[in-house]
Amino acid sequence: MGQLQAAGSPSPDTIPLPPGLAPFPSASESSNETEKANTSKLENPGDLETLTKRVKELLPQPFDGCKLMLSKGLSQFFQTTHTIQLGGSVQPAQYQFGATYVGSKEMKEREYRPILMGDMASDGSLTAMFLHQFGSANNWRLKCNAQSEKEKWMMYQSTLDYLGSDFTASFTLGNPNLFQSKNSSSVSTVTVLSRHWSGRASLPTVYHYTSQPRC
Repeated sequence: MGQLQAAGSPSPDTIPLPPGLAPFPSASESSNETEKANTSKLENPGDLETLTKRVKELLPQPFDGCKLMLSKGLSQFFQTTHTIQLGGSVQPAQYQFGATYVGSKEMKEREYRPILMGDMASDGSLTAMFLHQFGSANNWRLKCNAQSEKEKWMMYQSTLDYLGSDFTASFTLGNPNLFQSKNSSSVSTVTVLSRHWSGRASLPTVYHYTSQPRC
């Protein structure tokens, strides 16, 4: 008679898994992955405007009347926009001409600097924006906004950001008393958005100062 060899129970590592099913990681592998995640370098959280941008894009932008927009690229860096809006119950009919210039300095994929945008309405109203990054590591960012209504300046604001490894420090100066009279008010804001306290949460610190005109 032949010899009967007792076969022991197969180990879990030798059992073939069904296709599409991955094995569970061991306790040592899970602990190693956790340590790598904790010791990994935190990314820059961005600024407050970037964090709320996706939420603002979900909100609808209703308007009353009819709008026709035509965009044309004149070159790789320059683009113009023509907008005709028929009058409604809230806003009268007007024509707007916009121009956008994008520089050749590549920051990220499909992201270039500087950016200069302007929009002029038929009644003389102007909206302009300038954005640029500079420095040895491109960690300084400057953004300027200006808005006028006919012949009156309504708002001009400048923001200087410093993009650190895991934080963003911003200084904003709004409506400084450069072109207006002494009776105008200005706003200064210092914002620090950091991930130093937690890798999953960003903690903002905001200092807001407003100067009011004296009576």
